[in-house]
Amino acid sequence: MFVSAPVPVNGNGDYTSPPVAVTATGSYSWKAEYSGDQNNLGVQNPCQDADETSVIVQVTPTVVAQAAPPGPVNVGQPISGTATLSGASSPTGSITFKAFGPNDSTCAGAPIFSRHVQVTGIGNYSSGFFTPSAL
Repeated sequence: MFVSAPVPVNGNGDYTSPPVAVTATGSYSWKAEYSGDQNNLGVQNPCQDADETSVIVQVTPTVVAQAAPPGPVNVGQPISGTATLSGASSPTGSITFKAFGPNDSTCAGAPIFSRHVQVTGIGNYSSGFFTPSAL
């Protein structure tokens, strides 16, 4: 529950609460209470009136993967992948890197390499090296 310090009132009009930083998804209902004064009675709006709910949803981050090196590599030379995680809100969890091939550009077959890397925030992550061999 968030309760702001009173916002000074100076006549009829719109008044805004201080910013609120929420830490969980869900619906947040707003309620306003006017204290009243020598000419006006105090009043409050009922909870869940129209347009009084803020809905907080999960952030949809972006992950972009790149091959390293990006061009041709000889058999027996190591390759790796990098992933850039952005647009997330205090991310944790993991990124799973999977390499498919040879010649599986649709990633329909089983991966020939897989590795989980722990996420500790937004930024760049590496799969580590994998050395393809001739089949």
